[in-house]
Amino acid sequence: MKIKPKKKESPGQSMVRLPGVGDLFKNSLLAAALYLIAGLAVFNRALFADVMIYGSDFTSGAYMTYRFIYEALNNAGKFPLWYPGLYGGAPMVDAVAYGHSFYPVSLLLQKLLPPNILNAWYYFIHLWLAGLGTYLFLKDNKFSGTPSFLSGIAYMFTGAIVSLIFAGHDGKIIVSSLLPWLLLYLGKAVDAGPWHRWLLWSLCSSLVIGLSLLSPHVQMTYYLLLAGFFFAIGKLWRRHRGGEPIGKTSLIGLTRGAIILLFGFSLYAVQAIPLNHYLKFSPRGQDKGYQFATSYSMPPEEIINIVWPEFSGMIDKSSEQGPTHWYWGRRDLKLHTEYIGVITVLLAILGLIYNRRKRFKLFFLLLAGFALVVAFGGFTPLYYLIYYLFPGMAKFRSPAMIFNIVAFSTIALSALGVESLLDRKSVGRERV
Repeated sequence: MKIKPKKKESPGQSMVRLPGVGDLFKNSLLAAALYLIAGLAVFNRALFADVMIYGSDFTSGAYMTYRFIYEALNNAGKFPLWYPGLYGGAPMVDAVAYGHSFYPVSLLLQKLLPPNILNAWYYFIHLWLAGLGTYLFLKDNKFSGTPSFLSGIAYMFTGAIVSLIFAGHDGKIIVSSLLPWLLLYLGKAVDAGPWHRWLLWSLCSSLVIGLSLLSPHVQMTYYLLLAGFFFAIGKLWRRHRGGEPIGKTSLIGLTRGAIILLFGFSLYAVQAIPLNHYLKFSPRGQDKGYQFATSYSMPPEEIINIVWPEFSGMIDKSSEQGPTHWYWGRRDLKLHTEYIGVITVLLAILGLIYNRRKRFKLFFLLLAGFALVVAFGGFTPLYYLIYYLFPGMAKFRSPAMIFNIVAFSTIALSALGVESLLDRKSVGRERV
């Protein structure tokens, strides 16, 4: 009698299951619907009623610009090319006076919805995309439904995204929500074999890059591209380690990378060309020195905020919810929190200790470390290397903006922790 060898199970397949209960969140449509419900629970009234979600930058300037466009579209029937309410008058498109003129959500809804409601829809749509993108990215990396779904919820409502609503920084929220989608499509583009499949996923990656640029937060998109570049390099290295000649792997990376960047930046051309003509009149996009580039860096002690959001203070002085108090840290201004969550961080630590996915752990640990060094900016001498070695880095300030990548990496690692708790065979087997 022949005994069949036991089939080797990949991580996430040997799940502990209760009798009669399967993986509750393996269905992608169900996960998408649940993320939708979660978003509606937060934004429900603001999506349909004549109310406004407060945002510092939105109420102090953006609302008036958006209202001007809304009235021009409905009264004159065309998009205004000049905005008299900014600096005594400025070109609407060239000066990017209306941030996301060509972003699809604006193109579809800016005539139909008043700016206060449109802004709420922006937040709702992109928080939903953040959760769903994280879920699909982890599912594509062979995680089961439960850790993928819980990580999606964690990223959807992580402080590095949702707290930016108070600041009114919709562009940062847009790019942060697109991060998991870029990693998802890049992974598929690198791994695909037939030309029509890798071309499809390459064009999907291009779409994400184009949307990020049209957000139009160029600095956040720069950080997005860095994360995507590192992820693609890791994927290509894995192909080479699998036996593929280095020459073929390099050709694949160069060819597909060129296509992704070419089409991605082509989508941005509608905004980039007029902006390029205006740059000589703008103080933005110029190298102003190391001190300028490191302004609004994240003080290292504020890393404690990932588990204790009030450690460095909150901005609402009148709040009765102690121990809320004014921000006391070393930045000139702070309108957000880096809070990731105690449970999420503990799960990430658990995953690092017990889970068997060495490559996944190593990549996101290194990515989080790199992003953290950038976020610390002028508070660490290591930033000198980044400032001088990475082209374009000298043109930006507030390197703390990159913290969304730290948050996403931590949440990706927390999926390992959930998987380890559900997978009895991974616990105690291997510690790296």
